[in-house]
Amino acid sequence: MSTATLPSGNSDARYATSAALAETEASNVNLSKEVQKNADQLHNAAGDAATVAQIKEPEAVSAVNQLEEGLSHKTDAAASQGAADVQSAKATATSYVETAKNLASSAIATAQSTVETGT
Repeated sequence: MSTATLPSGNSDARYATSAALAETEASNVNLSKEVQKNADQLHNAAGDAATVAQIKEPEAVSAVNQLEEGLSHKTDAAASQGAADVQSAKATATSYVETAKNLASSAIATAQSTVETGT
């Protein structure tokens, strides 16, 4: 650890950052200036990134909204198709039940006819 002396009185905001601490620990003035220059560049890059994010945010929101809308349509279409498939299955099942009833009735009628005629 460095032998740099940190302020002991009221807080000094410049010592609250890593860059400021590195600057105070620098072994010479040139190194201290380079640390400050790097910190300034980092600060500028962060500001630029924040600006770009604010510009791009509406585009991202729009893309998310479009995706959500597209998925909603697909979900609605799938639900409609599922409902149609259920209705089709019900109709088919009803048809099979009716066919089974008719076959059973026919078998009963045939059996009764056979018993009545005694053959």
